[in-house]
Amino acid sequence: MTSMEEKQDNAMADMLTELSRRENLIRNLAHEIRTPVTVIKGYAESLAVLYPENKKIHNYTATIVEECDRLNEMSKNMLALCHIRGGADSYEKKEVAAQDLFEEFQARIRNSIPYRDIKLRCDPADLNVNVFLIERAVYNLIANAIRYGDRDAPVTVTGEVRGDDYYFIVENDGPEIMEEDLAYIWDAFYKTDKSRKRSKGYGIGLAIVKETALLHGGSVHADSRDRHTTLAFSVRMDREVPV
Repeated sequence: MTSMEEKQDNAMADMLTELSRRENLIRNLAHEIRTPVTVIKGYAESLAVLYPENKKIHNYTATIVEECDRLNEMSKNMLALCHIRGGADSYEKKEVAAQDLFEEFQARIRNSIPYRDIKLRCDPADLNVNVFLIERAVYNLIANAIRYGDRDAPVTVTGEVRGDDYYFIVENDGPEIMEEDLAYIWDAFYKTDKSRKRSKGYGIGLAIVKETALLHGGSVHADSRDRHTTLAFSVRMDREVPV
């Protein structure tokens, strides 16, 4: 082995070690967040019960509980992202009909967000996927559409066959994503509006969508223009994805 090859191997080993350290740090932080957040939420809920007539306390405690729930969700997403990046061996795939997946989407949407107009349709297809990951990725796209789209506009969820790929497409009307941000929205913790000191989302949900697509041999796609945003990810249908 030449000196140059040794340097390249050493550089690659150092990079992998650093990535491992970062993911371990994220995993540990995500676990550590849960206990204090649970305690804070418990105290806030107790205050609301003790002072039910005090509107100011009620407003404060409601905000605290909402923020605690947001932190808990962020913690779960951080752990999920680390797990997915751990490799394809962590998740088993199975044969499933796209129609069955969309029936599950419809049932869950009906139970969890019945107040929103969400339209679903899909091309029939047999997929070899991890159902849990696909469902989570689709729900993350729906949550993003609801969070940033117009409240009164419908959200559409489409399953579409394109050649050897199956696309899960979520569309909504509302404020556009700036063109210079489109390539980066799939990165964890990326914020499209840097002027905001506080954001409802940290981009972890879309990072999970991207990792899910890559794990299934697919890719992610984003388009936003004329107050219409389309976010999508694909999975390969014609072969097993190599580990």
